[in-house]
Amino acid sequence: MNRKISWTPWTLIKESCPENAAVYKIALLRSFEPLEPIIIPRLLGEDKEGILVIGQTTQMNIRRQGFISGSHSEGILWDKLERYTALQRKFPDYALGYCYSIMENEEQAKELEKEFILRYIIQYGEAPPLNSAIPYRYNHKKWRDLSQNC
Repeated sequence: MNRKISWTPWTLIKESCPENAAVYKIALLRSFEPLEPIIIPRLLGEDKEGILVIGQTTQMNIRRQGFISGSHSEGILWDKLERYTALQRKFPDYALGYCYSIMENEEQAKELEKEFILRYIIQYGEAPPLNSAIPYRYNHKKWRDLSQNC
């Protein structure tokens, strides 16, 4: 996909947004202004955006709310990390933020989500921690093509 993507600025997850089909990123940010990502070490390098999940939705604001309430799989896992791990001790001044790019339709959002997750895996050697699906798992051509542009 050779479409120019325009991302919104990072916004705190508690702040609402329009209902649109979108591809989105949720990241670990510093909780004070200016909102800046917390660098997260990965297998093949440092993720300077602090990405926790890359996703897509037909209704961005409902997905954001689902993450907060823990009614979506990504939010369920995040809730467990906050409650039962050393996350809050390791990152005492963290906040969750999100940014998104409005898509024309669900099909476009799904395709772009897969491409962004695959590019992330190629760059960092692993998927964002709250993503569980590996796109194009058996499509070696897609991996080869995208890896040449990373």
